Amino acid sequence: MAGKRPIPPTRLVVYAVILAAIIAGLIYAALTPSLNGPPPFVKAYDGPSEGLEATVIVPTLDTPMPPDKNVIWCASFQLAWNEMRDEIVGEPIRIENAGQIADRLNDAKVTKDDLVPGSYYAKAGAVADGVIEQIQADMAAQFPDAPTPEIAASSEAVVSYAYLAANVKFTIPFFENQEPFLFDGFPVRSFGIRKKDEYAHSKLRGQIEILYSDHDYEDNPRAKYEFALDPCKDSSPNQIIVACIEAGESLAETLGELETKMAKWSDSDWGRRFHENEVLLVPSMSWRLDHHFRELEGTDKRILNERSAAAGYYINVASQVIDFRLERTGADLKSRADLDAESAEPRYFIFNRPFLIVMKKRGAERPFFVMWVENAELLCKP
Repeated sequence: MAGKRPIPPTRLVVYAVILAAIIAGLIYAALTPSLNGPPPFVKAYDGPSEGLEATVIVPTLDTPMPPDKNVIWCASFQLAWNEMRDEIVGEPIRIENAGQIADRLNDAKVTKDDLVPGSYYAKAGAVADGVIEQIQADMAAQFPDAPTPEIAASSEAVVSYAYLAANVKFTIPFFENQEPFLFDGFPVRSFGIRKKDEYAHSKLRGQIEILYSDHDYEDNPRAKYEFALDPCKDSSPNQIIVACIEAGESLAETLGELETKMAKWSDSDWGRRFHENEVLLVPSMSWRLDHHFRELEGTDKRILNERSAAAGYYINVASQVIDFRLERTGADLKSRADLDAESAEPRYFIFNRPFLIVMKKRGAERPFFVMWVENAELLCKP
């Protein structure tokens, strides 16, 4: 690349760090007295991803989903890959013995435009040029509450680092559900609007918007039907969507099917409104994962771009940290209403079976965090 000093062939270090935290809202005691508030959260899991049996982290949305597993994707690793591709290699990165994964990462459409300005940081460069010190100084200035990046790399290495911090705050916190709630047969914590809350809390109900529902009001209202909703339609600049739908072959296919169904759904304002006697219950989760993309690491994963300054390098570290939380203060939604609804049966939006979580900049085409929740491994226990 013109203007860049050549780097001796050695190893390549890629770091990606994500903090996708759904943090506590500003209104804590709006609905429940502080003395009767929910107990503090204990992370369902905090550690290396290798310690999980039923959860996988994928590098791209179009990576095939294994059956019976939670599947997690976050844009931070893609940001680090893009930075390495654009600033160091200068063209799509070709990796020996990892061509399929490299192709998926090169072809991914996710960019910085899908993120809120100021919510992310990405930097790539040579250790010899002081890139680690630059990353640490930049992170301290932009994200003073984040841990100082500790990047162990030789003086001959090049580094790509990315960090993302995003949140959604519900305008009004939901209720902590004190009744038993089973997901996949396991008791877990949950939040929402309970059956006993019917015909009350109109402002809380008003923040929910139904985005899709195939519910037939002549059927059993508790039957397993598909639905998607935004728990707080006023949340800005980010949005969260939760949806009970069938899983596709990949997160991309599942997300595409959801977007198609939401776009085609032409129900009235009445159908998009969360009504006085309807129920919403969502599992709570809090976890932190430290993951290595082993399929990209090792001396046999050399960069094959011969004209690049990084030709002959191999990927020594390809890691990602994800810290995620979803609970009663963490997401927001608005509903629209039509008044000719009095004859319908109440709908039950109970997330006690596999569902999709999507986190995105409101109005953006692409998300920056997607999770398929298949089992209770990462859900908070009572």
